[in-house]
Amino acid sequence: MDPIQARTRHEELCRQLHRHNHLYYVLDTPEITDAEYDRLFRELLDLERGFPELATPDSPSQRVGATPLEKFEIIHRERPMLSLDNAKDEGDLQNFEKKIKNKLKTSHSNFEYICEMKIDGVAVELTYQLGKLILASTRGDGINGEVITENIKTINAIPLVLKYPYPSFLEVRGEVFIHTKDFEDLNRERTKNGQPTFANPRNAAAGSLKQLDSSETAKRPLNFFSYGIGKAEWDKPKSHFELLQRLSSLGLPVNTKGTKVVKNIKDAITFYKELTELRDVLEFEIDGLVIKINNSEVQNQLGTTSRAPIWAIAYKFPARSEETELEDIDVQIGRTGSVTPVAILKPVRVSGVTISRASLHNFDHLKRLDVRKGDQVIVERAGDVIPQVVSAVLEKRLANSEPYTPPTQCPTCGSKIHQEHGDVNWYCTGGLTCSSQSIETLKHFVSKGAFDIDGLGESHIKIFHSEGLIKRPSDIFYLEQKLSPQKSLFDHTPQGIIPLEERTGWGKKSANNLFESIQKSKSVSLSCFIYSLGIRGIGKTSANILAEKYKSIEHLLDIIKRTITNSTKEHNDLLRTEGIGPKAVSAILDFFDNPSNYDEINKLIHIVEIQKISQPALNLPLQGKRIVFTGSLESMSRDEAENGAKNLGATISTSVSKGTDIVVAGPGAGSKLEKAKKLEIRTLTEKQWVDYLENLKTGQNDEETEQT
Repeated sequence: MDPIQARTRHEELCRQLHRHNHLYYVLDTPEITDAEYDRLFRELLDLERGFPELATPDSPSQRVGATPLEKFEIIHRERPMLSLDNAKDEGDLQNFEKKIKNKLKTSHSNFEYICEMKIDGVAVELTYQLGKLILASTRGDGINGEVITENIKTINAIPLVLKYPYPSFLEVRGEVFIHTKDFEDLNRERTKNGQPTFANPRNAAAGSLKQLDSSETAKRPLNFFSYGIGKAEWDKPKSHFELLQRLSSLGLPVNTKGTKVVKNIKDAITFYKELTELRDVLEFEIDGLVIKINNSEVQNQLGTTSRAPIWAIAYKFPARSEETELEDIDVQIGRTGSVTPVAILKPVRVSGVTISRASLHNFDHLKRLDVRKGDQVIVERAGDVIPQVVSAVLEKRLANSEPYTPPTQCPTCGSKIHQEHGDVNWYCTGGLTCSSQSIETLKHFVSKGAFDIDGLGESHIKIFHSEGLIKRPSDIFYLEQKLSPQKSLFDHTPQGIIPLEERTGWGKKSANNLFESIQKSKSVSLSCFIYSLGIRGIGKTSANILAEKYKSIEHLLDIIKRTITNSTKEHNDLLRTEGIGPKAVSAILDFFDNPSNYDEINKLIHIVEIQKISQPALNLPLQGKRIVFTGSLESMSRDEAENGAKNLGATISTSVSKGTDIVVAGPGAGSKLEKAKKLEIRTLTEKQWVDYLENLKTGQNDEETEQT
């Protein structure tokens, strides 16, 4: 290969690897197997060895992962969380040892290695100060990670306080994962609830850690093993094995049963073969073996490259696959209306499990994969758990086969399906009226922050839904009419419906409590009403922003109606709303453009009282001020802080810009605080914010509160 050909191929490999890095590390939607990724990465490294000038700073070989999404605060590490080089066979392991000898300039062949199971999970870092967990973050790109402290605190295996004696400061690194049985139970429950299943335990763990609401994370069966450290204020252990023992003594989980110290690479290979036989009976998924030099001093001598330690390597298991027939391509509708193509397969056994269905992820992926009805396809178990279609066997393709054509309407409700710009997923716009989404829609409608109907839980919703009593949110307000023993003989209640108070688990008091809660919920704030609709991308903050701007449901609907009928002025007005991005605007318009959704909203408007927002008094002390809260607060909740500021006339924003007046920063504040300082925006700690409010109440000059 000449230099021009090498550069062209290198550019293509960089493009592919950057893209797959983003899909895997940031979006948690990998499109290729680990084995295929490793093949591409190995080809890149081979090219750079042959043509060193290609190893530029932006090459994937110089990076650890991918830049994280700014959904959470960002933390910058002094010591990066590095990746690992991979070995595909025994020859690579022997070359690994040879490189170590060359680096140390020794022929010594009795290096002691420590072998650890490579847990198929999500790498995180836990920061302990004076024995207390003060911060937790994802790996991100190795240097910049997302702060997920509240989510990590929900994992029972992780101690909030270390056992004494502990170092004054310690960064612990480890893997968050889900046991196989727990994963199967989780997917089984999601299937019952009409939710899309997770592809594998790693994706489930990653998705759980990315929940903005930590109470949702708490519902997931997450676990944790520690395997290393970052910064630490203690006497350094003499070996990696001693390090693991110390971590265990502090109360941190360590996979001691899956760890073995060996005398040489040959013994490491023997242990790898033993694991290959045992992997199917383990309680959790592993995808290989990590082999490290055990001696800490030798580790220091060897050092690291920009992306991986020289003293460690991962020896991955080979992928498992079988060939079968793709009998059809179906679609399933997820909780948020996501439309996912699904491969219907001729049943085939892969690693002892019979496979008959496999997700095809999204229509863009399906188009690239180009598998067709009647094709012979290769099926693998991703993470050795969930099946995925890897490729078609082209030489066996039928002469009359045709590429798959995605549907234009939801197969459940007939509403149009739509793809937003920049989003790989397609969505059903049926919203409130799509039965595939209805149970989750109803659960969201009655939740706290929406209509907050106490006593109408998920199990009750499922029962009432199965009986045809509630299909849409407006049906909830007729439950008393349908389920009260005094219901009219002339109403339209289905025959044979048992009054609520006569049902198992209910009584007169609990039934009346539910009916009273429903009646009480009929008076609802505008922001709660908007949030209750479950429009994709419109959370509590976005709903508050829309409510504050448009003041009444009538005004909001008028703006949306005008926008749908091609009014550029109103469309621009929506787009200019700070905190409401183009994707959210598109989702709003799609939702209200559906006649069934619009009819349902009109029904609700006639049933409930939606409180209008009155114009604020002109003399409120924070009138016209734009405030951003970031980090965690200790003396008050985030909602309390934001509501307090809004009551004084402030506008709450979720992003920092030149138009921001004050940033209130608590522990864990990251990129928003840095941006505020860069823009020279006034920043206050939580205590300074409280003092600032007190000064306003007493009429003192607010500038008396010093800036951080």
